[in-house]
Amino acid sequence: MLILYSLSHLSPVAVLLKDDYFVRGAGLPGRFKAEKIEFHWGQSNGSAGSEHSINDRKFPVEVRLVGHRGQGV
Repeated sequence: MLILYSLSHLSPVAVLLKDDYFVRGAGLPGRFKAEKIEFHWGQSNGSAGSEHSINDRKFPVEVRLVGHRGQGV
């Protein structure tokens, strides 16, 4: 099940992952349970909405997968 909600100024939209989704590989030290996907974007077309940068360049949108490596994962 997916639930959309707003995190006010921190993130315009987040998708809560209620089912068990896991991420592993790509150099990660084990398996991580995905909890939510966050989307960040700028105020208008072309404005830098990303919280992070690549080679000092910000982008209009950013997608972030939030997870944890806890017990039973």
